[in-house]
Amino acid sequence: MTRLRRLTIMILLAVGVADLVGLPFMVAANHATADAVPGFALPLGAAVGVLTLAGAIGLARASRWAWWLSLIVRIVDTITSVLGVTGRPSTALTAISVCCLIGSVAAIVLLARVRRELRASLEQAVSPEVTRV
Repeated sequence: MTRLRRLTIMILLAVGVADLVGLPFMVAANHATADAVPGFALPLGAAVGVLTLAGAIGLARASRWAWWLSLIVRIVDTITSVLGVTGRPSTALTAISVCCLIGSVAAIVLLARVRRELRASLEQAVSPEVTRV
């Protein structure tokens, strides 16, 4: 595993945890102000956090599905983070949304760069070259 893939996995883990940490703040914002956070945001935030962590683990294991899962989930999280920043339901949620937005953009850029390396490692695992002595 290269440094680039390790960095990508670490960012995915950090952003996935941040997505899950934001859930109690969403609940608190809804209790403080009615309809501060849309109803779909809670289950979507939980799903994005869990799927991000699953994608990071899959990337660490060089699973074929992990790259696509991580990319799609990060794109969805980028959109929801922009909505969280512009909606400003609370100061804590705005700060978490900004961190998730920056992390998601960084993860998307790194995922684009790590794709070639992941593809090469998958091809090598499928058809290892025979070395002659």
